[in-house]
Amino acid sequence: MEPKAIEEYCCIQEVNHYSCGFIIHPDAPWLGSSPDGLVYDPKADPVFGLYTMLPTVMSGLGTGTTTNVHTSPLTRQSKQHNSLVKTVTDKLLLKDLDHLTECVHTTTLEVYHSMYLKYLPKRTHFGYDVMVHASMLAALDHNNNVNKEQAVYQDGESVGEPKFKIAWSKVHKTFRAKPVMTEKDYSCHDGRCSLL
Repeated sequence: MEPKAIEEYCCIQEVNHYSCGFIIHPDAPWLGSSPDGLVYDPKADPVFGLYTMLPTVMSGLGTGTTTNVHTSPLTRQSKQHNSLVKTVTDKLLLKDLDHLTECVHTTTLEVYHSMYLKYLPKRTHFGYDVMVHASMLAALDHNNNVNKEQAVYQDGESVGEPKFKIAWSKVHKTFRAKPVMTEKDYSCHDGRCSLL
């Protein structure tokens, strides 16, 4: 649903979008964010901006599992209007609304923070220049490896088939097959480590 939503946004606003990874703040290298992407608008100042897609409670609207973007206004007593009223006045939803609005998924940030701590451990003091450059290396490493593909068998009877590993799930109390990802790629550091 996210790709359709951003495409619709770009069409309406007449802007371009680009995917991106973790972005370090230019004036404060110890701060950063992981937006969903960049937006380029040549009519704006500055021309680049960040965007993030926020989750919404939209299940039950429309006829399928995804929500269609409508350009016409919602009319009273229409199928979409009745479905929306039913959804937002649901007693269980209203009861859990406080919990839903405070729930923020920080998985991406936690993954980056773990990577950052490998380059800049908390127990070691670093000078400002080292902090700036190590932060950049951590961001490069994260962005270079964030969308790794699933590994495939290179030899034997299963050549070209995806790799999985079997792991015990404490939650489901059963074994589960988890995809094995490709090895980490450090090519982003070629020639950069000498700058430190």
